[in-house]
Amino acid sequence: MQTSDLETFVAVAEEMSFAGASERLKISASAVSKRINRLEAHLGVKLLQRSTRSLMLTEAGARYLAGARLSVLHANRARDAATSLQSQPQGTLRVHAPMSFGKLHLSNLMPEFLKRYPSITLDLSLSDDTPDLLSRGLDVAFTARPVQAESYIARKLLELGSIVCASPAYCKEKGVPDDPADLAAHNCLIYTHRHNKDVWCFANGESNIEIPVSGNFRSDNGEVVRDAALQGLGVARLPNFIADNDIAAGRLVEVLADYTMPSRPLYALYPDRKLMPKKLQVFLDFVAKNLTIDLPA
Repeated sequence: MQTSDLETFVAVAEEMSFAGASERLKISASAVSKRINRLEAHLGVKLLQRSTRSLMLTEAGARYLAGARLSVLHANRARDAATSLQSQPQGTLRVHAPMSFGKLHLSNLMPEFLKRYPSITLDLSLSDDTPDLLSRGLDVAFTARPVQAESYIARKLLELGSIVCASPAYCKEKGVPDDPADLAAHNCLIYTHRHNKDVWCFANGESNIEIPVSGNFRSDNGEVVRDAALQGLGVARLPNFIADNDIAAGRLVEVLADYTMPSRPLYALYPDRKLMPKKLQVFLDFVAKNLTIDLPA
């Protein structure tokens, strides 16, 4: 069995098209067909049901796809590791990051990274869900969620803090909370991807305080919650990497500054294997060196 046959099958299955796989792999449509036929002959099963109008995975093909993706990923990473000593970092680097963090901080670093490593092609996907790296074919995912997968390495990059803030107009109209308990009288804007979204935790010295909060606006995106706060809708708990620029510019005002909120570590998550591709090694080192997010004082 050839790795190229597996790679071609994965491409056809993901594109649901022989023509799409041909364009993606930069080979002819006849070469795609030849590789699929060779793979099916080797396995002794039909992987794809083909007609002039449609293409779909057979039951055997659907079962085989996950293993094929993993085999291609292993082969590519082994190849990258084998050639890294005598060649510059190269190839496609597939990266995943949370939406707001990726837009506000990670994307700003990418132009300089790609100037430094022009032989790397960067594929950056953004969403607030942490995907399975192997099934998605990812090289690395950034996450601030607890990491339990034993098959991954979690490299801690920095701590992410949170602050409570509101617009100057809201504070003028509704007043400024002096104590966490005062939040019961305020419209609190809820970021729904937090596991404790309806309970905000504070610390003051050695005392820890948990405050139930409620409000008339919720969103699973931190920037949308920030925008609602900027419009004077209520009080928001925001990651400092989202709120800092607006606070520095006076568009948002930090409240309850005498209290601190729990921070969370930001990890770079990547498969646990000794054969780390050179492209991933230089990317992680570059991000670790250049990513700076100021925590609130």
